[in-house]
Amino acid sequence: MLTSLGVLAISFLLGMRHATDADHVVAVTTIVSR
Repeated sequence: MLTSLGVLAISFLLGMRHATDADHVVAVTTIVSR
């Protein structure tokens, strides 16, 4: 399993690529809220 830091790092990198992608925002929010 990924560590919290790993998830945050991946989320940040993906966020830089898809900062305006609503679906990405929802996906990250769902993952973080678990």
